[in-house]
Amino acid sequence: MANHARFQPKSSYRVLVTLFLTHIVALSVVWLTDIGWLAGSLFTLAILLSLLIYLRHPIKLLPSRLVRDFSLAEDNITVFAGDEIAWAGKVLPQTVVTPYFVLLCAKSQQSGAKYHQLICSDALSEGEFRKLRTTLKFSQ
Repeated sequence: MANHARFQPKSSYRVLVTLFLTHIVALSVVWLTDIGWLAGSLFTLAILLSLLIYLRHPIKLLPSRLVRDFSLAEDNITVFAGDEIAWAGKVLPQTVVTPYFVLLCAKSQQSGAKYHQLICSDALSEGEFRKLRTTLKFSQ
């Protein structure tokens, strides 16, 4: 492995706004639909729980199994839990790289589990995001 690049993406403001808006729309549909109060209450609870699950990592409300820091070297990925290595694996060819976001797809060498992480351009500095895109483009 030649050049290791370590990335520590933050929560994306764009994703948070999109999550809030989609959940507000879903709640509005439930409240404006003529269904019983019990069904409406259950749907409202389900939507709020969904929002809580999606926001658990950005607002550090619940412990999250999502490990975000990672290092890339060609098509090899090392994912960290703090300072320790959580797992190592390969970047899959299904990884999508655009100027606006990266959908990182990887497979663990230890367990064979597949992992997917959406990284928006505002989750890293401009230079880091460019370096991530370049590293992934050359690894594919």
